[in-house]
Amino acid sequence: MSVENGANVSASRLYVRPQSTLSGAGGTVLGRTEVSGKIDPGAYAIEDDAVVSTTGELSIAGDCIMEAGSALRIDIASSGTDSINVTPKASMSGDLTLSKSNPILDINFPNQYVPAPGQKYEVASYTGDLTGVFSNAPLPGVPIDTTHNNEIALMIEYDTDNKDINLTTHYIGDANMDNAVNLLDLSTLASNFDTTPATWSMGNFNTDNTVDLLDLSALATNFGKGQTSQSQAPESFSSIGSPATLSLDGDLTVSDDGGITTPDLTGYTTYTLTAAALTDSIDALEILIESDDLNQEYLGYTIFSNNNVFLQQAGINPLRDSQLLFAEGLLSVQADESDTLLTAAFAGFTPFTTRDIAQIVIPDDATATYEIQAVIDDELYIVTGTLGTAAPLTLIPIPEPSSLAVLALTGLALVRRRAA
Repeated sequence: MSVENGANVSASRLYVRPQSTLSGAGGTVLGRTEVSGKIDPGAYAIEDDAVVSTTGELSIAGDCIMEAGSALRIDIASSGTDSINVTPKASMSGDLTLSKSNPILDINFPNQYVPAPGQKYEVASYTGDLTGVFSNAPLPGVPIDTTHNNEIALMIEYDTDNKDINLTTHYIGDANMDNAVNLLDLSTLASNFDTTPATWSMGNFNTDNTVDLLDLSALATNFGKGQTSQSQAPESFSSIGSPATLSLDGDLTVSDDGGITTPDLTGYTTYTLTAAALTDSIDALEILIESDDLNQEYLGYTIFSNNNVFLQQAGINPLRDSQLLFAEGLLSVQADESDTLLTAAFAGFTPFTTRDIAQIVIPDDATATYEIQAVIDDELYIVTGTLGTAAPLTLIPIPEPSSLAVLALTGLALVRRRAA
């Protein structure tokens, strides 16, 4: 049955049988509506010999009871979203009942539409009381759809104060749901790594109840997407000097299960990043280096920490190559590496306030700029400059709205690290 464009269907009791559908946009059902089949708001039309759907609202004046085996189909499209609106009539209060075997919320994306993050879609409203939940969306803060693509997750919101049910969209990997996937989220995931049970806000993005490498992979896919906005007092690093050294399992000796190597740094300059008298330990760190020529002879073989899985490949000795080296770290994301760009992020540091924490290796004659982001006490900070300058570095809070948004990074590789 379809009720559309201002039409009314009046009945003291309307029963939608199994395998049957109540649909329509702009129409109203007058009376108690019991559904064992499907409610499908919106309309259908023939365009270019094809059946196309349009989104819309179906109103029910009375009470709506979703029985066992029933479903509410919702289309989310660029033109809008389907919804139902349950209002009072006579002795009926406009109640929406989902409690009988918990019906299904059937979500569809016509024309492969991909919603943007940070959106809210109202799929149901009611005047009376809400009883029960949808069986596939029982809890707020738990993704109900991450299969449409690898970028956006849908979550349910049962808003009993405003008497509506909403779907909200979030980047997969956005643990704090601020519409950005960045160091704050990587820091959260690292601090909860191997935790069970775990929620989305702890870094469990695939709903398997554990924060693990699968969640790191999901975060890495979207790392760098979205905007950031923070406003806190600055922190300071000491200067990045040239030349400098940083001990990683011995002076620039890097080892893992595949063996030990000492990179040949002839023709390269090493810069060391030192944290000096921070008020709180750094939880996560991202370094981005840009130069006209980083002379990358071994793309994909950047050394990260004293646990470098690339050395497990026999015969690989990453000599004469620009590098980023971190003193330690549990989890990393290698975001990009090319002849002009080198960037990576680490999280899971042992707490510290003063120490050498990272090393940057570039050709002697290269001029390079850097951007360093750090999570300190759950806040995100940023500093930029040119390698070789001796002035102390101050981590500047990212402003709101951000003109220094986290860069969109590609070519992600995932590496798990042992703590040093």
